Amino acid sequence: MKRSRNSSIPVIVLGLIFFVFNNNSFSQEKSKEFTQAQLYDDIASLFETLETIHPDLYFYTPKDSIDVLIEQAKAKITGPMSALDFWKLMGPVVAKLGDGHTGLYFPRKSYYMYLDSSNVIFPLEVVVRDNKVFVSKNYSADSLLNPNTEILEINGMEMNFLLNEIRKYQWGERQSFIDLKTGLNFNTYLWMLYGESTNFDLRFVSSTNNQTYVKNVPGIIFDSYRRAKQKDNTEDRDFWFYQVVDQKIGVIEFNSMRRGGDFKNFLDSTFRAIQSDSISDLIIDIRKNGGGNSSLVVSLFSYFNTKPYTQATQMDVKISKQARKQFRKMIFKWYTYPLYPVTLFFNETRPILWGKKGKVVSFHEQPETHKIREPFFNGDVYLLTSPNTFSSANILAAVFKCYDMGTIIGEETGGVTIAFGDLIYFSLPNTGLPGICSYKKFYHPCGNPDNRGVIPDIEVIPNPEDLKDNRDTVLEFTIETILEKR
Repeated sequence: MKRSRNSSIPVIVLGLIFFVFNNNSFSQEKSKEFTQAQLYDDIASLFETLETIHPDLYFYTPKDSIDVLIEQAKAKITGPMSALDFWKLMGPVVAKLGDGHTGLYFPRKSYYMYLDSSNVIFPLEVVVRDNKVFVSKNYSADSLLNPNTEILEINGMEMNFLLNEIRKYQWGERQSFIDLKTGLNFNTYLWMLYGESTNFDLRFVSSTNNQTYVKNVPGIIFDSYRRAKQKDNTEDRDFWFYQVVDQKIGVIEFNSMRRGGDFKNFLDSTFRAIQSDSISDLIIDIRKNGGGNSSLVVSLFSYFNTKPYTQATQMDVKISKQARKQFRKMIFKWYTYPLYPVTLFFNETRPILWGKKGKVVSFHEQPETHKIREPFFNGDVYLLTSPNTFSSANILAAVFKCYDMGTIIGEETGGVTIAFGDLIYFSLPNTGLPGICSYKKFYHPCGNPDNRGVIPDIEVIPNPEDLKDNRDTVLEFTIETILEKR
């Protein structure tokens, strides 16, 4: 079961993706407009595509409610409109569907052009907690804006208003995941929704002295921002291992489920180190993991789990021409295409490649024993989760908990245990806006239709004060728990 990475997942900060365009191209792109007829055509194409691909598009929000939103958006199209303005209208409509794997992307080309024209962005990174916005990283010269500083207002807009506006564009089933993405993508959406700004009027409560300030803070040139981000290159690593000094505790930081071959090599060397250094307790941290290829789950579990398991007890697949094309790409190379008729004789491929379009077919799986790899780890395993744990990482957490592979510590995951997934990409015919759509529905083991994530065995919620002190409350608690247990 292979799940494609959601490029909006919050673990990818959209502003860090970089393409090269010149200033003239940027001006031309901004000024390009589309007629009312073209925009109406794109709306029709958008929902025809989503309804064709998705197995249950209106699972979270009834079709009647979405239809009302569509008509309200169309009423605001009274003349020619840019792709960016069109996205401002339709992005929230698609996000309202409530599926974290289905959405309409903003016109990224406009943003990348803006960044390349040596313009500036908001100089802070933020987190959202309890409907409040706190600084997590400060790239300005103002030392009062240190971590844990609460931002009250930006350019005359109160944070409650800004939060609610940006939240409208975030796809997700759970509020905690939406808030996480709101914080991660805050800089990008601030520009997308409110345009260019070289300086920002801020009202904030500094965590340095708990005093309220009103200041004008310059933005940061994107190149300077990117260089500052690169200083902490650990954020870009998909996985690595370290040991807690003198405690025989190992920690695997697992941030992204990609590069399967490299991950297998990493696991081999890591578990050899665990064996040679007599590590007795292992912590696996997936708090920053937004998903990817779920086959990496099998690779990881093979070093410490002997119990039979399945990643999904049921998988529903919507048959469409897009799904067939996707499926063919997964199982055929160009030189094996003559074997296509053989798929008629296999239960896994016949319904999708030969079944009636529009039908939803179900596949059922039973737990099975998986290959065990050496050196095998027999110690206690702890899994750290957060609202950022999503998609295939959420599968990892669901399987880990359902089959009692260890102890989960942290926060409820951002994904749900009965979830849509596997992505099909598309673009609108006129504006070219890109989008993604789920074409499968997964019932993960022990899953419930309650729109809840994987709930940790021990809940530990970091507070904003930890940002100021650069403390990792969840990891500290886990280490203390291990030491107390010995």
